[in-house]
Amino acid sequence: MRTRNVVLSLATLIALTTVSAKGENGLEQGTRVLNPITLEGQIREVLVDGDNIIFRLYRQPYDFVAAKWLPMKTTDGRRLYACDLQERDYIHLDGDLDHKTVYANRIILQRREQHVGAE
Repeated sequence: MRTRNVVLSLATLIALTTVSAKGENGLEQGTRVLNPITLEGQIREVLVDGDNIIFRLYRQPYDFVAAKWLPMKTTDGRRLYACDLQERDYIHLDGDLDHKTVYANRIILQRREQHVGAE
């Protein structure tokens, strides 16, 4: 009888721990992006600040911040990172707006202008 009560108590404790852990993880994932924003535009300037890339888009009042090693998707399948961004690139960005700063979660490089110099 005593063994049965101990096993029942342990099973209940394990079940509650599992449900609690699942609830905490779901809450964290569900509230990760508090103010989502999606933008497209052309990059005006790019700055490197430690492990972050700060860039600005034409016609946008926000500063955009991305981790230097944030993987970027491209239309032609190349593997690039946020540190590969250049001025005049056209991008699609999903991020989190925080006052005057947008923290990038996903960047898609849509087009890159490449100019060939006159020889």
